[in-house]
Formats: sequence, C-alpha cells, structure tokens
Amino acid sequence: MKNRKGSRIDAALAIQAIKEGDNKIIEKIYADYRNDFIHWASHRFPFDQEDLRDVFQDVVIIFYDKVKTGGLQHLDCALGTFLYAIGFKRLCSLGRKKNKMEFEAPEELAVLSAKTMEDALIPEDIWSDERLILRKAINSLSKSCQKILIMSVYEELTNEEILQKGDYQSKEAVAVVKSKCIKNLTDIIRKFFT
Repeated sequence: MKNRKGSRIDAALAIQAIKEGDNKIIEKIYADYRNDFIHWASHRFPFDQEDLRDVFQDVVIIFYDKVKTGGLQHLDCALGTFLYAIGFKRLCSLGRKKNKMEFEAPEELAVLSAKTMEDALIPEDIWSDERLILRKAINSLSKSCQKILIMSVYEELTNEEILQKGDYQSKEAVAVVKSKCIKNLTDIIRKFFT
C-alpha cells in the first residue's frame, strides 16, 4: 500500500529494524501512514479525528509489540495493508463500545450457511465495492476456513480457545490452519485486483 507521499515501507525491513532495536522505524511508520489512515477511516467510521488518531497510535503499538514479542515474524501482505486491517478491527471494537455500530451476536454466527463471516465482520453500510469483493472472497473459502477466521477475528478467540472448540491437535495446528486460511483469502482478494 502506497502512502500519499508515494513511498513504501518494506514490511520485512521494518520488522528487522524493530527486532534490532531501531525505534526510528516506528516513528517513520507512524508519520508515513497516519494521515492516510485517518483519511481512510474518517470516510468509513463515525468517529472524530482524536479517536482516529488514538486508534492509529494503538495500531502502531500493536504492530511494534507483536514484532518485539516474536508474535510477528513476517508479513504476507504490504505493511500498510496489515496496519489498516488492525485499524479496521480496532475501529469496529470502538464502534461496539460506543454503540455507534451494530453487529450480529456471536451466537448467530454458529450457523455459517446462514451468515458469511464477512457479514459478521463488516457493518452493512461501510463499503460497497470492497464489501462485494470481500463477500465473494470469503464465500469461496472452505467452511472450515470461514469458521476458524470467525473464531479468530470476530470472536477474538486465542489459538488455545480455538483448539478447545475445534477439531485440532495442538495450538500450533490452529496457527498453521489459520495462517493458510488467511493466505488463501489474501490470494483470492488479489485475484480480483489483477
């Protein structure tokens, strides 16, 4: 994802810099992506600029913490895409807390044939074309991928909790399946843009 200045921060280099203790990369990420994120979010969420700045600051901190703790070793997408995905999730959470957005109750998500994961994750009027592409991409995933991504993204379950609810042998197996499902979803979405 290019920012308005036209530069791109390479995710692998950013991750490596953080691992090596170069905190200036965080300042660069914040400076390079903040305004674009706020612009993007302000057209999709009913929050003031202060809330959007706070959310983006949380996004950068989450990214930094995930890298520092070893929870994030590499990205299969652009850094900006990853930051926006975290931001989207945080904004949806904030919307639920402020009662500015309505979401399906988790119990209603148990029947995947009735609702797609996308319907659970994205409120009705946020996107138009993007929503259609995401719906098609998610619907083309296997039911098992839809289920694990619902548990992970929407229900915010840990790998341990998913292990207890699902048919997996270990937390590592959950992580592998989840990673493959995310990669499949990413690949499908990319095909829509090529």
